[in-house]
Amino acid sequence: MAQVAMAHGLNANLVHKWRRETHASARAVAAPSFVPVPMAAGHMTAHPAACIELDLQRGPLSVRVRWPVEAGPACAVWLREILR
Repeated sequence: MAQVAMAHGLNANLVHKWRRETHASARAVAAPSFVPVPMAAGHMTAHPAACIELDLQRGPLSVRVRWPVEAGPACAVWLREILR
């Protein structure tokens, strides 16, 4: 373990501490961390009017953008380009 810790620039004592804490917290947790909640099928889709709203301001210029949620990845690409 010391060799692995050193390879990642960590002190072996720190890794031992993390292991102890992880094992202790794993024993303390009795309930699952994820509990499925049944929902009607109609509630699982985004509302057609749902959109991403962005307010951009640079100096005196202010722009409000509304983007459809379904096109979220395209919005991310556009925003990266604008913020360059």
